[in-house]
Amino acid sequence: MSRIGACMTAGGRRSGRPIVALALTVVLFAGLAGEAAAKPGSGEVRVRIKTESQHALFAKRSPKLTVRLRAHRRLRVALRVRAGKVRRLTKHRTVTVRGGGKRKTVRLRLNRRGRERLGRCGSPRAVVAAKFRHGGQKRRSTSRDKRRLKRDAGRCRGGGGGSPPGGGGGGGGGGGSEPPPRCDPIDQAACMLPFPNDFFTTRDESTATGLRLDLQPGAMPKNLNGVSTFSPELNRNDGFSPNSIIVTRVPGIETPAAFRANHLVAQMNIGAYDEPDQRVVLIDTETGERVPIWAELDMVPGTVNPHNGGKVEGTANDRLLLIHPAVALDPGTRYAVALRNLTDAGGNPLAPNPIFRAYRDGEPTGDAALEARRPRIERVISDLERAGIARRDLYLAWDFTVASERNLTERLIAMRDDAFAQLGDTELADGAVQGRAPELEITGERRYALCDSDGTPECELTADPPQSDYAFKKVTGTVTVPCYMNAPGAEYNPTDPDTPCATGSRLHYEGGSSLPSQGSDDGRPATWEAPFTCIIPRTGVEADRMATGMPGIYFGHGLFQNNRVVEQLGLFPGSLEGVACGGDWIGLSAIDPVTGEPYPGNDLNYLANMIAVKKDLSLFSALPDRSQQGFVDALYLARAMAHPDGLADEPEFRAGGTSALAIDPQDTAADLSYYGVSLGGIFGAATTAVAPDWQRAVLGVPGMGFTTLLLRSTQFNQFLPLIYSAYPDPLERQLGISILQLVWDRGEPSSYAHGILDGRYGTPRHQAMIHEAFGDHQVANVQTETLARTLGAAVRTPTLAGGRLESRDYLFTDVVAPFYLPSQQLLDHPAFERPGGFDGPASMFTIDTGSIRREGGEFVGTNPNLDWNIAPVDATNTEPNDGLDPHQPAATSPAAQQTAIPFLLGQGVYDPCVDPEPGEIPPFAVPYSGTPEACSAPPRNSIGQGE
Repeated sequence: MSRIGACMTAGGRRSGRPIVALALTVVLFAGLAGEAAAKPGSGEVRVRIKTESQHALFAKRSPKLTVRLRAHRRLRVALRVRAGKVRRLTKHRTVTVRGGGKRKTVRLRLNRRGRERLGRCGSPRAVVAAKFRHGGQKRRSTSRDKRRLKRDAGRCRGGGGGSPPGGGGGGGGGGGSEPPPRCDPIDQAACMLPFPNDFFTTRDESTATGLRLDLQPGAMPKNLNGVSTFSPELNRNDGFSPNSIIVTRVPGIETPAAFRANHLVAQMNIGAYDEPDQRVVLIDTETGERVPIWAELDMVPGTVNPHNGGKVEGTANDRLLLIHPAVALDPGTRYAVALRNLTDAGGNPLAPNPIFRAYRDGEPTGDAALEARRPRIERVISDLERAGIARRDLYLAWDFTVASERNLTERLIAMRDDAFAQLGDTELADGAVQGRAPELEITGERRYALCDSDGTPECELTADPPQSDYAFKKVTGTVTVPCYMNAPGAEYNPTDPDTPCATGSRLHYEGGSSLPSQGSDDGRPATWEAPFTCIIPRTGVEADRMATGMPGIYFGHGLFQNNRVVEQLGLFPGSLEGVACGGDWIGLSAIDPVTGEPYPGNDLNYLANMIAVKKDLSLFSALPDRSQQGFVDALYLARAMAHPDGLADEPEFRAGGTSALAIDPQDTAADLSYYGVSLGGIFGAATTAVAPDWQRAVLGVPGMGFTTLLLRSTQFNQFLPLIYSAYPDPLERQLGISILQLVWDRGEPSSYAHGILDGRYGTPRHQAMIHEAFGDHQVANVQTETLARTLGAAVRTPTLAGGRLESRDYLFTDVVAPFYLPSQQLLDHPAFERPGGFDGPASMFTIDTGSIRREGGEFVGTNPNLDWNIAPVDATNTEPNDGLDPHQPAATSPAAQQTAIPFLLGQGVYDPCVDPEPGEIPPFAVPYSGTPEACSAPPRNSIGQGE
């Protein structure tokens, strides 16, 4: 069953990334064609900004920016100053440089715009351009320098909390001037550091946590045009993400050598989080216990980035310390972050921020605004002391509260409950169908020819007619779903303003409600026709009859694909085992995986417009909003599969008076299951948490925490140069990415992970199987394992061949040790040999395509993921790089199928990895016997090669 999704790539005979990249190129061309890169200067003049800080800049009554010039010959030089896209921060000035390499110091007086822009609370970046002519040039050459000015805490007033609940409103609003941004004085590298941080909340007794986020537009990261990333959606949260990247700046720890010198807990040795002298810790303030974490430096600044044309963005001085939870944090819980006893690479102690040191040591600051922060920091230090962290050792400490479970999940649950109530089913935890079936329209039916019908043995989905030896026919249609978005409307889709749930639309909130409700379409409740594709199997291989009385499998497609990916299941023998149907994951659907053509109304257009044209991440909330609508769409299609009056009753699904689908309406989970790969594994995890009609879910190469996955994924590399261009400040860019997780939680597993298995969201209990592709280039292993830990998934061991994980040099540690929670069973082969196999609620198998090697003239196999936030580099015809991406080969391998098919059919969890080359095809109703070996997979890209 493994053409199953083609993972994050488009399927058929094509490699998916080129198709997506080509589509993106077409989408972006109009927006980018007119942009030209600036020509570099000749090097005749060298300019340097000498002013280091806001304090130095504004030390005198008339603030001046000091620059130094040097030239080899006598030249007239015109000086211009800007910050981002805000220009003319000083009066334009032309000076004469004498030449001969002599230095000339120039002090540029700030005008009103310059005083406002460089005097804001934060760490602004000034850019000076020196323009000159030489040697009879007609056009002027330009030399530039840019410098981030250290933040002056005295320019940051306010103590946290002040705008009304949900406040901000975007851009200052209300016709008045925007209030000065509130920045936490304990980290002066950029406003809103450290993050997440309860400093940026306000009291709200109406919420489950008693808090509400109070993010302000002026404090948020800004794009090159000065537009804030703020969205009012952020302030709907009553706390921070359970999977947030914790961000701060530590001057003196900017290199892997400095990181290692401090023995900070690293990705490859997460168990070090609990060492007595660990210098970075996260404490649950309710229990005093440490939380499993891992840390890294943001290595994008100062590193040659192969995914950004070999460019270097920023310098090592722009590197932030990133701290990641190794398991989803508990909703509604307050956590304290502590950094202690830090040194530089040479072992010299690092001095704390002077304001934090004053708080720590009980020294008065003499500033009322700064003193307003002291009580909260004192509370944090007291929490840490109770957990055994000494006050005198602290370099920095702060706290943050995770959003409540109600706040994280209530939007999706409210939409689901309302949608099913409209069908007449208000008791979703009983596992039975009640009420009526969703409305359906069948739009097409097509029988498959056999693969050799045209004289060749290959199967062609694009042939006329399409071919499959296992699928009898495909059926396409739409299911009518309540639309909870605020479209139709030209504001969201100007090319098709009458489409409900259009790309770019947002959840519809009526009358200030905190819960979304069904929108309106010409005065009627808005609905939309969600498309789907189903394939119905033959009665046997190459049989000329349609199978009947079959179970159902809902299939979830990969990134930027659509519902037609279900057709690819018909190329695999596993498709004989049930009727498979799938819809669109709106929010992240785009490309027809069979033809490779862009999908009408696709989400790639919206993302491209947001990132490349408007360069505005404040528009991002539409993505997780539509994703939640897509989850409801999936639940409706699953109900149509389960209901006897749904698909089972359509003529296209019947033969000889018998339906292809045979799902017990009183126990739908016995006959209906979920299988998703890549995005289908990610979105499938979230949807399973709220699914009433399936119990078993196979999550192929999944993960959680999109903001951690983002830079580590080759799939997102197509966007990175655009993001770097739109957000050139490395500190603010990484901070902005971390902030995105606040709203992305709602459209991925982070919000729902704690309830995927136990039915707490009004569903039957669920079971999950995770397939991890070792060294995955698209979904980093570290985030697959975070999901597995959160579920308490049992792990099949040995996970890898001996020495495989240790086969490369890592940046941040020499110690390589897999990390499992005490709640995770480590299973060897005997655990699978009992009748019914392993029957725990969750399990994980790691599948490895092996070390990099050359086979058949191409590189196969892969490296382990490197422990940094830059994606692997795929092998080429001539260079091995990080090998052939295992994302697809592992997910579609026999090892994956041999666990997935029996599990989906309710036959249990068996070990497929005992015999190195099992010679049978699924399903496997009996366990293997033999000596356990690590799970392996064919290293070849079977889909891309048409095998």
